[in-house]
Amino acid sequence: MSQDKPKLELVKTRLEKVDSRTIKSERKSGERLRMLTEWNYVINKKTSDFVVISATCRTRFVPEGLFEILSEFSLVYRCREDISRDQIENNMESLLFPAGEQNALLVAQLTDKMRGSPMVISPKVKLQGDMNLN
Repeated sequence: MSQDKPKLELVKTRLEKVDSRTIKSERKSGERLRMLTEWNYVINKKTSDFVVISATCRTRFVPEGLFEILSEFSLVYRCREDISRDQIENNMESLLFPAGEQNALLVAQLTDKMRGSPMVISPKVKLQGDMNLN
């Protein structure tokens, strides 16, 4: 996308679904938990005027423990000029960033209520390998 004027303008980001659970796990002594954030997306609609994207985010631990949070977002962008599907795909991480910001706030609020203190995660969306180690 061009640096001076973006081809797409965010119209809205909406939380469609959230599912969370606290996990009571029997961890072995010295076993280290790694938190993963996995993002997936689907371009639901692309017209000359709008692009609609659905994104899912799963925040969890490996091995399983503490909590798991699954959130789904929809993002609507207005096209300011013609944009190809390849251009959209190539810029998907930045297009999903508004959902990443909402997800980071959501995880902090939910973990505060679930675990007694907020877990702060990065709002950055990383699609390579579909996993973000926080």
